[in-house]
Amino acid sequence: MGKKFFGVITVVAIAAAGWNYQQNKQEVELSDLALENVEALASGEGSGVCKWRTGHSSVTGWIAICDSYGVGYPCTCGDIKYY
Repeated sequence: MGKKFFGVITVVAIAAAGWNYQQNKQEVELSDLALENVEALASGEGSGVCKWRTGHSSVTGWIAICDSYGVGYPCTCGDIKYY
């Protein structure tokens, strides 16, 4: 009787977990306005012009990053150079 009871409980638990997974698997679609808001927030409050800035890491050594916080020469946003 104990093994049967344990088996039934196991099957019920697996079925409940599968049902819960299916319920939580729904995709969320954002409207065009929401996507534009996300893009605007992600672009930051910089001047919109990207320039080089440098830094040092014990792992990578000297690095130059092109972003809106840089103060060096103009460049393409997102570029990275390792020295």
